[in-house]
Amino acid sequence: MLFPPMLNWESKRAWILAVLTRAFIRIRYTKPEETRELSLLEEPTTVYTFQSDSSFFAQTTLFGTIVWNKTQMDTLSTEAKRLVLRHECSHRDRNPVYKGLFYSTAVSFATGLMLLAFAGYLLVAGAPVSELVRPTLIAVLMIAVFVVLFRVEETMADYHAICELGEEGFLTAYDEIATEGHVSLRGQLFRRLFYTHPQDTARLYRWFHGRLSLPA
Repeated sequence: MLFPPMLNWESKRAWILAVLTRAFIRIRYTKPEETRELSLLEEPTTVYTFQSDSSFFAQTTLFGTIVWNKTQMDTLSTEAKRLVLRHECSHRDRNPVYKGLFYSTAVSFATGLMLLAFAGYLLVAGAPVSELVRPTLIAVLMIAVFVVLFRVEETMADYHAICELGEEGFLTAYDEIATEGHVSLRGQLFRRLFYTHPQDTARLYRWFHGRLSLPA
C-alpha cells in the first residue's frame, strides 16, 4: 500500500513531504530525528531535526520543508535561532516562478562547469585558443548568471531576516552565528562568493527604510 489508510489529500501530501525530507536528511547529513514545531516567529514553523557536526545550521529543501541541525542550533540564542529560521522561511516562501528560474540556472551552472572543464581539456590536448574562446565565454556566462541569482536569493532571505529582527538584532545574531559556526577555508570562500556580507544587508535595509519611510 502506497499511503497509510484513510488519509485525505492534505494528509497524503504531508506524508510524502515527510518521507522525502527524511530521505534528504539521511542522504545529505545523517539519521533523521523528530519533527519540531518552533514558535520563534509570528506563525509556528515545523522543522525536521537531525544532529550533525556539519557547519550547516538549517536548510530549506527542494520540497519546501526546513531541516534543523540540533547540534548547531541548540547552542544559539533565541535571536540567532529567529534569524536562521526567518532566513529559511524566506527561501521556502519564495515565488514559485522565481524558484523555477533559479533551479533552471542551477542546471545551467552545472552545465557551464562541465563545458569549462571540457574547454580546458581541449586546450591541454592542443586545440587552438581561438576555437575555445566562444564556448569558454558561454560557460562563464552560464556560471555567472547562477552566481548572481544565488546572491540575490540569499540577499532577499537576509533582508527578510533583518526586517524581522531589526538592524541591531540582526547584526548581533549574525556575529553569534559566525562565531559558533565551524567553517573550513572552502566554506569561507563559498560564503564570500555566494553570500552577502551582513553590513551590506544592513545598508540595504537602511536605504529601503529611508527611501520608503518605513518604520524600523
